[in-house]
Amino acid sequence: MMRTGAASRPVATPKTTRTQTRVTTRLAPGFGIVLAMLVALSVVGMSGMTRIRDKLDEIVHVHNAETMRATNLRDAVSGIAIAIRNMAVMTNDGDVRAEVGHRFTLDMGQWGLQPCMVIAVESERLLSYSFAPGMLDTTITWRLAAEESGTRLSLEHKGFDLDSPPGKAAFHGMGGGWPAVLARFEGTLAEA
Repeated sequence: MMRTGAASRPVATPKTTRTQTRVTTRLAPGFGIVLAMLVALSVVGMSGMTRIRDKLDEIVHVHNAETMRATNLRDAVSGIAIAIRNMAVMTNDGDVRAEVGHRFTLDMGQWGLQPCMVIAVESERLLSYSFAPGMLDTTITWRLAAEESGTRLSLEHKGFDLDSPPGKAAFHGMGGGWPAVLARFEGTLAEA
């Protein structure tokens, strides 16, 4: 029902206001339910994030620690193997002679006996021998050179086949071991 005034404009009646109130009353619970669902979804999301954080903490604090222990163990075993190799090289005296063609073996611990053959000798200057022919096929050369304050001892180990797995492993393993051998020589010579 509309009343018309002088300007003929429609005017709202009390019935229209009651209808708007009923719509608002009906929408309010719907919005309340949506809001409650949003809060519940947030709580579920937060608890999921907490579970993820707990799993990440376990990975960082437990699994990484186990990996570090395994890495340290591997490094220790490698260090022991290098030390055994160094001892084998240092304690095999008496078998090596400075004669071209002389054959001898070096006991390399877990790598077994390695055949060697003297290939070059310069009295009081150079000793060169083949090392592990048929397996590594490398050459080890020791040199002595006079200097102002004494004598320089140098070592050259060459001929590694870096394309083969044994050659590459030997190159890396011996690269870490030879400095220790030279350090032992230095200590022994300092005592003399």
